[in-house]
Amino acid sequence: MPSSAAYRDLNGSDRMKLLKLMKIARYPDRQLGFVLGSVLLAALTGCTTYVEERPAAVYVAPEPAPVYVAPAPAPVMVETPAAPPVVAIETEADFYQPLTPYGRWVDRPDYGRVWVPGGVAADWRPYSNGHWEQTEAGWFWVSDEPWAWATYHYGRWNLAPNLGWFWVPQTQWAPAWVAWRRGGGYTGWAPLPPAPRNARGVRLEVDVNAIAPRSFVFVEERRFTEPLRPATVIVNNTEIVNKTVIFNTTTIVNKTVINAGPPAADIEKAAGRPVPKVAVKDLRSTAEAHVAAPRAAARPAAAPPRPAAPPASQRPIAPKAAENRPAAPPANLKPAGTETNRPKPPSAGPVRAGAPQPAPAKPAQVRPAPPTPAPKPGVAETSRPKPPSAGPVRAGAPQPAPAKPAQVRPASPPAKPATPEKPEKPESKDENKKPGQP
Repeated sequence: MPSSAAYRDLNGSDRMKLLKLMKIARYPDRQLGFVLGSVLLAALTGCTTYVEERPAAVYVAPEPAPVYVAPAPAPVMVETPAAPPVVAIETEADFYQPLTPYGRWVDRPDYGRVWVPGGVAADWRPYSNGHWEQTEAGWFWVSDEPWAWATYHYGRWNLAPNLGWFWVPQTQWAPAWVAWRRGGGYTGWAPLPPAPRNARGVRLEVDVNAIAPRSFVFVEERRFTEPLRPATVIVNNTEIVNKTVIFNTTTIVNKTVINAGPPAADIEKAAGRPVPKVAVKDLRSTAEAHVAAPRAAARPAAAPPRPAAPPASQRPIAPKAAENRPAAPPANLKPAGTETNRPKPPSAGPVRAGAPQPAPAKPAQVRPAPPTPAPKPGVAETSRPKPPSAGPVRAGAPQPAPAKPAQVRPASPPAKPATPEKPEKPESKDENKKPGQP
């Protein structure tokens, strides 16, 4: 009987087997021992503790962190600014076509050909519709009038009773062509008059002190840089004229006209604000854009550059041209004696001017050759004489008459064969016969 501890370790099925063995205790010892051994063996087998080994942990390396790759920078497009459109003026005639739509041209004996603006008011005057800009070349007059690019930066203005204000063209450019007056808190300006021409056509210098006071327009210095109109400027005010004095600060530095005018510091102090400075090229390109663009479009386009020739190593090798050799003359397959030989005409040599030329030789008539009978054995063909070869012909020398072709005689017929003689009868061998006997 197993111990209580061993009995407790048995599972349900083993316990049932053990109880059955106890019930058959009445069996003989031999059978009991066999059964008990089997039960104990089964119990021991059932009580075996199995230890399951867990599989070894497999180390899985973590995925590497993603490496941040900065995106390639976008290509920077650097646009080269185009050169400002500037109208090139070389002669006074360059103004005729651009200004004709806005006025008329008039010939004057003292100034030559002048331009008169059209469609303006009766009280209109130059340099009164626009504003002043400070630049490195002095004060620049900016105006929206379509002719401002020419009439306020080239040439001079003057006043005539029968024409009004007229403009005299010149080729020198400047920010403005004006004379200045200043004083009593006012600043005024007037267009410089043109210099009259002397007998040689040369323009003389202008005396600014001789400019009439009515030609000046005035504004308060605090309003000097504001947009101006003919109704906002002061004209023909004797009191202001008496408070101001004329001064001329226009100079030429390195072939550039500097229109200094009133000091910028005084204008800023009177206005109570700074006055910015603008580049001359920017103001000029803006003023001339509507004139320079049509001229640039009218110019013929430049021819595209020719592509550079490839290096000698990359040039294709042209195939050599086949030599043109004269073909061999065909062999004369005609039998001899079927065509009459024609004499060759004499070759023409150098002809001298004035030398008498020989009359051209008439071509020899070709007679058809008679049919040649088939040659018979023992008969030779008649040989034909060849014409003499023509030598070089000298100019002026008498030319021999062309030789007549030799007549071809037919071959003589062959002689008839001789008729064979009849054989004589042999004489009788009888020597005893006498003559006359048969």
